[in-house]
Amino acid sequence: MAFRVIPILFVVASINILLCCEASFDLKFSRIVPTPPTLPQHFSASFAEIEVFLGKVISKNNGTWYYDYANQRARFDHGEGQRNNFCGGQGLSPKNSKAPCSIIFTPEEDLIILYRESMTCCRLCGKEEGCTILKPDWMKNGSKLLYEETINGDDCYGYGKKGAVTTYDVLYSDVSGFMCRYHEVVVGITHNLTFFKESYNFDPQPDYLFEVPQWCNKACPHPYKPPHQH
Repeated sequence: MAFRVIPILFVVASINILLCCEASFDLKFSRIVPTPPTLPQHFSASFAEIEVFLGKVISKNNGTWYYDYANQRARFDHGEGQRNNFCGGQGLSPKNSKAPCSIIFTPEEDLIILYRESMTCCRLCGKEEGCTILKPDWMKNGSKLLYEETINGDDCYGYGKKGAVTTYDVLYSDVSGFMCRYHEVVVGITHNLTFFKESYNFDPQPDYLFEVPQWCNKACPHPYKPPHQH
């Protein structure tokens, strides 16, 4: 998922209430095609997540994104069944590696992996490794329109570019600017987060969402290393 490291993922804020985006007129099809979206300063949205490898579903779950760029914090919840590459590999949930996992970016510029059910967590990386909160305009520079697809009944346009650790990152939005889907490919694995339009909330995000437990004070046994440090 794109953060600068994941991918993780978003859309354009208008008057802090309705997402909208700039648009260009496509003469060939005589319709409005939105330009790459920009994220609002704060919002939350739920999603359905799926990973596919060689035509086989390897994970399937739901989750929620919480984004608060104004306060330099974000949280990405991946529900039961998740196979997130940042959550896994740290031995935090040995009895159930696919248990719900949260990825939290703190104002102190730490990326925290948290399994609440087993009460385990660790610091995966920070600013020095490039693990910072996703910028609102991350898709503005260097991306191009790659796909046009109907998603949950809406015409959505996917702008994409090569990611830090992915073959490419693609962000879909509709003409009003609502984020439809985040799509990435990592080593042959296709990974989609399809967002539920009715779940969007553009209110300021409450502080408690980003709180890290006091007992979370250890570094991960296998810290993230960016590609250039391998």
